[in-house]
Amino acid sequence: MVYYNGEIDGLIQPVVFKGCEKNGLMEGTIHYIGVIPEFRGKGFINDLLLRATRVLQGIGVWRIYADTDVENFPMMQTFEKAVYEINK
Repeated sequence: MVYYNGEIDGLIQPVVFKGCEKNGLMEGTIHYIGVIPEFRGKGFINDLLLRATRVLQGIGVWRIYADTDVENFPMMQTFEKAVYEINK
């Protein structure tokens, strides 16, 4: 859980895949990311995505997978803004 001014604003769940190492580096995903409804629309999703990405990079992940529903336009825009490669 991630806090803002003492309140929970969202949740991130970065995960690594066992057995997918490449040159000693792991492969990972952002299994879950979400902002509590009352905090939505305020840019917190960008902070959550950045935090999850940094956690995975910090433990030596060579590639990060993340997905969302094709109709979840706000999350698609967040991935694009963070320069994630988009495969439709």
